[in-house]
Amino acid sequence: MYLADRIPSSFHLAVMAREELGRANLLWQRSAAMGDADTIEADLVIRELQDHKTKLDAGQSTTHFTLSPEMMAAWTAALEKNDKPALDLLRQKRKQIVAQVRKHDPGRLHSRRLRAQYVQLNQDGTWSKPSEIERKEAHALILTVASEISGTLLEAEDDKRIRDICSRAQQPLPTYAEFEARVMTRVLSAGA
Repeated sequence: MYLADRIPSSFHLAVMAREELGRANLLWQRSAAMGDADTIEADLVIRELQDHKTKLDAGQSTTHFTLSPEMMAAWTAALEKNDKPALDLLRQKRKQIVAQVRKHDPGRLHSRRLRAQYVQLNQDGTWSKPSEIERKEAHALILTVASEISGTLLEAEDDKRIRDICSRAQQPLPTYAEFEARVMTRVLSAGA
């Protein structure tokens, strides 16, 4: 979609891909917590996987944020001086910023997905249009989600339980190398 210049649709599909990654991660976590003899009711699993924001949260392994110019200057100065106490303090501030941003990311992304999919009424009485999704925003999200999927596939290759489940279900997962070759190279070559 992105390569065909269908920017809102590509953004929407990238959000859905993260949501599906989150669904897989939630199921993977559930599976890891269960013993071989444990069972679970299908209705419970279905209910657990209904919330879009929960799935987006479970699929997100990165957090994007902007450091203020003052914080960047302090970080640069601390690095240049190899000032470990200052660097430790800056790392703590960064963790606080990440935690704050991360708390709201799934909700924000879900709202952006809806705006990429539908025409909606804005607070000021104007209408938002899917075309308002910018190319660079879509490309950044596609690249981020593709990277998150790559990381999960890399982990899954080392998880014997996941490999066995996929084998029993006759549902092979792509390897990390296959995904890198087929998807990441195309995403990286597309550019914003």
